[in-house]
Amino acid sequence: MKGLAPDAKNIPVKYPSYDKEEIGGFGTARLGEAIRYAVGAGAKVINLSLGVEEMPTFDRAQSAYAYEKDVLVVAGTGDDGAPLAGLATSPGIVAVGAVGQDGKV
Repeated sequence: MKGLAPDAKNIPVKYPSYDKEEIGGFGTARLGEAIRYAVGAGAKVINLSLGVEEMPTFDRAQSAYAYEKDVLVVAGTGDDGAPLAGLATSPGIVAVGAVGQDGKV
């Protein structure tokens, strides 16, 4: 992948698709494993574009672990204009979003 950082390397980490039945169980545990794997593999930035409205039981220790290792964790704010929720509100995670030319989400 080339672009603004032509020497950057991608570390693809497959995270199981999100399922509302997994909240508090398999889903959040696997997300923590994915974050730890990426940190261990040398990631400097982790992008969490999961398309998830909310993960109330997300273990904030996982994002804190990445933060302690000087790894930037970024989470999308969503595209519906709703107040920030879930991952984007976790300490140590940078929330990112976008607006259209009209200034609206």
